[in-house]
Amino acid sequence: MDVVEQIPAVQTGNVGAMGMCLEKFVIQSLEVIASD
Repeated sequence: MDVVEQIPAVQTGNVGAMGMCLEKFVIQSLEVIASD
């Protein structure tokens, strides 16, 4: 039971980390465009 419950949490954590990385990348891109 414990293993099955942990799998969705790990997947959600990975998606959250990817989302944060994408968000940082988008912000940096917008800053570069705005500075030009």
